[in-house]
Amino acid sequence: NWPLTLLVTTGVLGTAAWYWLVFRATQLALRQRREQSFLAGFILALGIWQLFAPVTALVFSLYVLALVFLLASNPNFSKESSLDLRQRLALLPGNTGRRNFYVVASIFSLLLLVGATAISWRFAKSYLAQYRQFESVLAESKNDINTAYSKLAEAKNLDMYSDGIRRDYAALTMNIVLALANKSELSATEQEQLKDLATQAMSDANDATILDPYNYANWLTLAGIYSQFIGSNDQALQSTYLALSQAASVNPNDPSIRFQLGQIFFEQKQYNEAITFFSQAAERKT
Repeated sequence: NWPLTLLVTTGVLGTAAWYWLVFRATQLALRQRREQSFLAGFILALGIWQLFAPVTALVFSLYVLALVFLLASNPNFSKESSLDLRQRLALLPGNTGRRNFYVVASIFSLLLLVGATAISWRFAKSYLAQYRQFESVLAESKNDINTAYSKLAEAKNLDMYSDGIRRDYAALTMNIVLALANKSELSATEQEQLKDLATQAMSDANDATILDPYNYANWLTLAGIYSQFIGSNDQALQSTYLALSQAASVNPNDPSIRFQLGQIFFEQKQYNEAITFFSQAAERKT
C-alpha cells in the first residue's frame, strides 16, 4: 500500500509534501493543452494507480520524471506558487540571473540523467539475473547440473540482493554436496571441495533469510541444509530447529512445517515434543 508506505518512511510532513506536489501537478495536468494531453493523462493514471496498487521503483521513477517534465513545461507554476527559480537566483548577490538559472537547470538535469541511468542499469541487471535463473532451472530439468550451477552463479553475481536467487543457489549447491558425499571414495581435493561447497550453501541460505526474513521458503531452505548435518555437527540440530521455528512464525498455518519439527524430535527420540508438533500439523491440515 503506497500511501501507508510513504507515511511510514517519510512521516506526516513528507507525505503531505508529496501529495501537495501530486495535487498541484494534477491541477496543471487538467489544464494542459491538447499537445500535452498524453503527458497529463500519464500522470493522472499513475496518480490513481499509486492509491490502489504497489508502486515499484521503476513506476515511481517514471512518475517523478513525468512530474518534472510537466512542471518544466509550465513556467506559470512557479509564479503561482511564489517559487520562481529565476527570480530567486537573480536576487542572490554575485549571480547573473539567467546564466545562473541555466547552470542550475543543467546540473539538475545531469543529476536526473545519472539517477535515471543508474536505476535503468539496476533493473537491466535484475532482469538478466532472472533470465539466468530461468536458464538454470531449464538446465537442471535436463540433468545438466554443471550448466545449471554456472547459470545460477551468474545470476547471483548480477543481482546480489535477490533472496530467491540466493535460495535457489544454496539449494542447488547442497544437492551437489549430497551427490559428492554419496561417492564411495573421495580424493583429498574432492573432500576439500565438499567442505567449501557445504559452507557456501549454508552461507547463501543464511543470506537469503537476511535479505527477506519474512519469506518462509528461505527459512525452510536453511533448515533443510542444516538438517543434512545432524549427527555430524553439534550445532546442526539446534540450527535446524531455530530455522524451522522462524518458518513457523512467518507462516503459522502451514502444517508441513509443524510436521518437519515433529520429525526432528521423533528422530531424536523426544516423543512427547514430536507428538505435540504432529498434533499441531494435523490441526492445521484439517
